[in-house]
Amino acid sequence: MWQKRLSQNLSGIEVGDEILRVDGRRVRTGIHVITTVANSNGEELTLEIARNGERREISVIPTIREERHIGIAFGIVGDEVAAVIAGLIPENPAASDAGLQTGDIIVSVNGVEVNNDGREAATLISRSTYRRDRAYYI
Repeated sequence: MWQKRLSQNLSGIEVGDEILRVDGRRVRTGIHVITTVANSNGEELTLEIARNGERREISVIPTIREERHIGIAFGIVGDEVAAVIAGLIPENPAASDAGLQTGDIIVSVNGVEVNNDGREAATLISRSTYRRDRAYYI
């Protein structure tokens, strides 16, 4: 799933591509790709990908953009985003003030039921509060 999400933002990457290496280092998880891009300082990266059984290299230059987020990562169940909390940014009010924890299931937001839909939960939460950060993307 992380590859599908990234591929919508990556120049030269297509849905279904598998990212094998970033700057020669083997990719073990999607977090590895995200962390490498975030720490790139905008310097060119070389991605080795597999597409339709063939390997190829693509050079990309991460660019910085401002992003909105609520500091909550939701779990993936099949192709759906569930309303279960998979992770929290520690300094986020959801963790520090509201006391939410990894594994919690969001049932409703401000009285509106979300029916285990993480996208709906994120939308409702972001309407009331979110953080703005700057992040590198490719």
